[in-house]
Amino acid sequence: MANPSMITSKSMPLQMAKELDNIYRVALAEWPAEYSQVLKVQTAPAGPTYYQAEISGLDKLPSEIAEADGVSYAVPVEGHPIMRNYRQFGLGYIITDLMLKDERYGNMKKLPKDLAKAMRVLNDIEGLRLFNEAEDAIAAGSVNQVKDGKAMCAAVGHILLNDVMAFAQTGTYTAAGRLYNIPESSASADLTETTFLEAQDYYKQMVDENGFPMALKPDKLIVNYSDSYVAHRLHTQQFGGSVAGGGLAADPQGTSTGVAENAHMLNFANPSSGFVGGWSVIESRFLDDDRWFFNASGVDEGPGFFWKDQPKQSSMTDFDTDSIKYKAKQRFNVWAYEYRGVFGNITGNTRSIA
Repeated sequence: MANPSMITSKSMPLQMAKELDNIYRVALAEWPAEYSQVLKVQTAPAGPTYYQAEISGLDKLPSEIAEADGVSYAVPVEGHPIMRNYRQFGLGYIITDLMLKDERYGNMKKLPKDLAKAMRVLNDIEGLRLFNEAEDAIAAGSVNQVKDGKAMCAAVGHILLNDVMAFAQTGTYTAAGRLYNIPESSASADLTETTFLEAQDYYKQMVDENGFPMALKPDKLIVNYSDSYVAHRLHTQQFGGSVAGGGLAADPQGTSTGVAENAHMLNFANPSSGFVGGWSVIESRFLDDDRWFFNASGVDEGPGFFWKDQPKQSSMTDFDTDSIKYKAKQRFNVWAYEYRGVFGNITGNTRSIA
């Protein structure tokens, strides 16, 4: 029989409660996150909301001036205001006093791991929701609403800020100068060398809000696991067929009729070919089937994950029952103010003018 004055695990259940907190912290750190691979993770600024707006920049190029003449002055246009809010999530569990004392290292150790996993899985689901709902109808401040008030990959495209005044005067938009960040023929196009070329062309023809050329370097092809084979073949393999044929039709052995001449060529999309810059494949279990996105990193105000409060487990003992309550809370939101760094294949969404 144990000495009643001896300190034991059963006499100090709160020490085991701390052990569960440690298990939670370790599990949270070890769970592999996908959202951080496709979104820029950053700390949210102070305040309960986040207001964003921009100006178009200078809308003129320098003009030649004669001796003693003054320079002309450009007037930027201000617009694209959006107010963002943060969302809070939480989950918990309760362990009774007797369970805490009698089940020291059994099922209780699974609970903090499960809680940590649940928090991280939620982060991935919410983070990839930006892409899974990229073309959906938007509401003010919704996750997929970008700076011009449209969905991130809207079928109607995106209008440059310096055309806002023209729209106010005429009441209509035209296709000229409009930026479409979905494939041209059909947004249900499969991932092939042909559609990948279209994504490359989107970035090569990029312009700013004044219609002036700007440089963006796409470097992340985000795919569902169903497109992993094609994505990695585009990235690494040789034996590319013609771009018009999808780029992946050639016979690696060079024996099939009509493709033998291409049997030893690099795929257009292979960075080693010299046609494209370096890029990598990111496979996501949380991206819906038949969706793929070719994104550019380093875009100011691009797709981001904004942390307000990091997930943390806390506990409290109930005075009446001696049960211990565990809970974890986190507060964040996901959005993209700038759409330019995203080119997406959205099933069933085709280009239109509205």
